[in-house]
Amino acid sequence: MLGKWFNFRNKEILRQPTAQLFIMPLPINTREKLIRFFVTGTILMTGFFLHAQKMNEDSLKRVIREAKEDTTRIDAMLLYGNYLFRGKNEDSAAFAMFSSAKYQAEQANYVGGRAQALLFIGNYYGDQSDWSGAINAYDSILKIADKIPDETARKRAIRGAYNNLGGIYNKNGDFTSSLEYRLKCLQVIESMPSHNPNELAIASINAASDYRQLKEFGKAEQYINKITPIFSNLQDRIKLEYFFEYYSIALAGKENEKAQQVLYRFDSILQVSNFSEMQKKDYSLLSQKLHGVYEMEYRNDYKKALIHFTAVLPLAKELGVNREIGEANYNLGWASYWDGKYQNAIDYLNTAYTIATENDLKNQAYKAADLLSFAYKKMNSMAKALEFSHSALALKDSVVTEDANRQLNFLDARYQSEKKERAIATLQTENQAKEFVIRKKNWFIIGG
Repeated sequence: MLGKWFNFRNKEILRQPTAQLFIMPLPINTREKLIRFFVTGTILMTGFFLHAQKMNEDSLKRVIREAKEDTTRIDAMLLYGNYLFRGKNEDSAAFAMFSSAKYQAEQANYVGGRAQALLFIGNYYGDQSDWSGAINAYDSILKIADKIPDETARKRAIRGAYNNLGGIYNKNGDFTSSLEYRLKCLQVIESMPSHNPNELAIASINAASDYRQLKEFGKAEQYINKITPIFSNLQDRIKLEYFFEYYSIALAGKENEKAQQVLYRFDSILQVSNFSEMQKKDYSLLSQKLHGVYEMEYRNDYKKALIHFTAVLPLAKELGVNREIGEANYNLGWASYWDGKYQNAIDYLNTAYTIATENDLKNQAYKAADLLSFAYKKMNSMAKALEFSHSALALKDSVVTEDANRQLNFLDARYQSEKKERAIATLQTENQAKEFVIRKKNWFIIGG
């Protein structure tokens, strides 16, 4: 996967009894939380695309130990650190490697290496929801990028910073600021002498996503259509990303039949793609989930939705992702409830609730508890209905509080970043004024 640009794994489609579509760092709740950090994320990883399965740790360690050129050693440190971070989930070790590489790049005056280290450090902070640390790291790239001698490397650094800043604002629901950075990212990519069509497509998809979130559907379609001329040159996974966003734009614009046709095209790419077995399962899971939600929300065909959701559960178990397993059970319970099979709904929803509570998935637990209260009421089990109603209320309060705290932390991070920028600007102005006074004194002495 491209850093965190694409990760179909964080998508959740959890629905309430009211058959309404929740459109989410992506569209339908399915994956908006995804954050296109790809998104957030870190998608345009200025330099290295990680292929963990091909990584030769011993070779990299040897280069780090024995390299005579500073730039070679620093590049190897960054590549190895990103492998630790993305490939092995060894966050602390990765951060130590990034920090060491940044220090050595500063000592060697290797600005490109310093920018790359800052990008990875920002990604680390973003993963920890340390928005202040992430924003400061990406802003630091923009401050030093003009000192990178190679034009292509310079633009890659700027591109990565803009993209990932956009990802942070997207994840925190500020789609206006997200769009501002993502349009800058796209502009940088388009200005590069030979831009990668996959990167151009990703940036266009991200801009389209933000426009959709801002309910500017015409603009969203304008940017998604930028991809049409280069579609045949895209990697299969980016073609799927394109269709996913196109599907979401069509749904948001109430073009339901068009959305369904786009979903079929998504399936056609999946059938002929050259993915690994795990990737095929992941994308197949998403496809079945989307089809199930479409049947629930737009056709009210609950039996057909059950067929799709039933296909999701074994895929989720094979992938071994608890969130997906819990969500699959929830969706089966959701469809069963609307199909009038209340006992089946209760069985699935209890499983979803147990998985969610055991894995601290509070939003998922809240939705399962809430629907369980309705299902038990249908079965005239009023005591159970009341029990889960109380549980749902408590979970909802907890989710709302956590979301509010997250938002406050983000706003504080943004305020601190802006405050720091103002302080730097003030200091620069004061220094310039002092320098002018000194020059005037010198002129006076010379003239005198």
